[in-house]
Amino acid sequence: MSNDLTWQKALIILKDSGVKKIIITYSGCGDSGQINDIIYFDKEGELIDHENVDIDHFNLRDLCYPALEGIEDWYNNDGGDGEYTINLETMKYDIVNNVNYMTQQTYNHSGFLKKLIKETED
Repeated sequence: MSNDLTWQKALIILKDSGVKKIIITYSGCGDSGQINDIIYFDKEGELIDHENVDIDHFNLRDLCYPALEGIEDWYNNDGGDGEYTINLETMKYDIVNNVNYMTQQTYNHSGFLKKLIKETED
């Protein structure tokens, strides 16, 4: 099935459904990532059930991926997650992107082998 949904069409459908803001959550690691959910809000900030928004949610997800491609690396190595918020009234988007980094702490221990040998004999 081809995705013939464009942002222009999506905005019309979303506005006609009473949507004023959407939040797209995403996460990834180990060389893959995905959009987890799309959450819709009305003008009062109340949640709108997915069933009340007349749009193909999978195609809308596909429209969201390009904005995530050019930002910090959230899906490789230790991965990350974030929220992509679109305000349909101001036509502004904000992305809060969290990138995970593994940290390593090194500890050194030394001593005399004679002590270790004695401890294992006891």
